[in-house]
Amino acid sequence: TQEKDGNSIYQFVKQTIKLRNEYPEIARGTVKFEENISDDKVCVIKKTYGDSEILLVYNLAPESADVDLSGVTAGEKSGGVLLTGTEEAVLQDGTLTMPGYSVVIVK
Repeated sequence: TQEKDGNSIYQFVKQTIKLRNEYPEIARGTVKFEENISDDKVCVIKKTYGDSEILLVYNLAPESADVDLSGVTAGEKSGGVLLTGTEEAVLQDGTLTMPGYSVVIVK
């Protein structure tokens, strides 16, 4: 049943594994917690592996959040996204707007 449901836990875990495989920085990179951007609802982590850097941005709250990424270097485009609903994440002019309970990879 979950294989047929695009919003199931099975599909979420499948997407998570796919992103981990697409971005070696996630499993192998060194970690830097971006404490100046993170707060009680949003967690931002920079992962560096070789010459490549990504940001992992987590919205841990049920409501959407705007995250100012203009002061962090890692890229300017959204890579992978993990969502728990139908609302999309948008990165525009250095600000990432994320739905509740979502994860965005910025490369």
